Amino acid sequence: IDDWAPSATGGKDGINLSVSLHGGKGDLRQGMVREIIVRFEIPKGLHIYGEPVPEGMVATEVKVEGPPGLMVEAVKVPPTETLVLGGTGHRLQVWSGTLEIRVPVYAVSELATEVAPLERHSATVDVIVRYQACDDNACLLPRTEHFSLDVPLDVTDVPAIPIHQGHGQREGNYDGTPHWKRL
Repeated sequence: IDDWAPSATGGKDGINLSVSLHGGKGDLRQGMVREIIVRFEIPKGLHIYGEPVPEGMVATEVKVEGPPGLMVEAVKVPPTETLVLGGTGHRLQVWSGTLEIRVPVYAVSELATEVAPLERHSATVDVIVRYQACDDNACLLPRTEHFSLDVPLDVTDVPAIPIHQGHGQREGNYDGTPHWKRL
């Protein structure tokens, strides 16, 4: 994660959480996919759960919300490890150590259009993280943490051809006319 990327931190009971926007220059532009990265640093001896979990336990969940025009794709999680509980024989899917959960996001024209100047220069992206940490004998209480990222919006670079010029976007210093003539 770049030092200048929008980010927030949290966590409790020795578990460190960080939430960051990854990709580009830490901004959102129309059509450019970025990732919200939720990083867990789980101390040795603890683990958190993936799906499925028995009734009464909480699986790890990440939810991303934002203004109209922020498109949120399916959450990407790494593979879990199988843990067999000694007393019951339940097979649980867990993560331990460092875990990164990724959520691809991008802006559509309602938030950051490529055919007009931007109406605003940033957007708030909310990230809700729910998890429960346990060791081999006992579980901590489930936690829900809320993070807000103030994410800069930027214009899209467009080629210097008449159809794109003059709409308030950043015009590239290249001539796209030969390409359009070929089309």
